[in-house]
Amino acid sequence: PQAANALLKTLEEPPSYVKFILATTDPLKLPATVLSRTQHFRFKQIPQSEILNHLKEILLKENVKFEEEALKFIARSGNGSLR
Repeated sequence: PQAANALLKTLEEPPSYVKFILATTDPLKLPATVLSRTQHFRFKQIPQSEILNHLKEILLKENVKFEEEALKFIARSGNGSLR
């Protein structure tokens, strides 16, 4: 509660040059007082094929060997998120 109150004060009275971006996969864990002072943007899930391609690109760039089936499993397990 004390940390949330400190955050709330900072959100309400930020310096003019500051912009905050709060990102969460579970907005219900944020205090209602914080949520009420924010704009909400919903993002679509990333298709598994794009996640798979992204993982491959990183591993190839880093010269890391991988099994295709393992990457497919990871892409499925992400539930549309690269997080």
